[in-house]
Amino acid sequence: NQIIDKALAWNADFVLFVDGDITVVPWSAITMAHTMQHRPDVHCLGAHWEGWTSDPSKASTALVNTPYLVKCDMIAPTQYGMWSRRLMETVRFDENFGAGYGFEDDAYFIDMKTAGFQPHIFFGMTYLHRHIHHGHLKHENGDVLYEQRREYTLK
Repeated sequence: NQIIDKALAWNADFVLFVDGDITVVPWSAITMAHTMQHRPDVHCLGAHWEGWTSDPSKASTALVNTPYLVKCDMIAPTQYGMWSRRLMETVRFDENFGAGYGFEDDAYFIDMKTAGFQPHIFFGMTYLHRHIHHGHLKHENGDVLYEQRREYTLK
């Protein structure tokens, strides 16, 4: 939400959200913004979450073509996704359980859909993601708040 506040204050049209352990594919942000400018129905566009690698030699060197879009009815692509100004003005991240509590992408998806926004994902790009599913690893290592965060999101 702090990033969203800054983006709105700076009159940004889009914001690219990327997990800290992801390396951005060159030209992907520009290509995503260009796609969204020409698709007024797309307010959230993200890389498919299975399009990752931990091997730098297998990551895409660029994304310069308009990606193939698919409506996403599962999750908000917070790991590598772009948001429109209209979406950021309307939907905020739930901070009742703290920032980045492990299910924020699920909760944001629910809030986004409730507000009438349809997230989209695209295929055809492989991004470098060094520590995939870090939140799930915390659960496997005995994070006692995991079940509380999960139940909170489900409610």
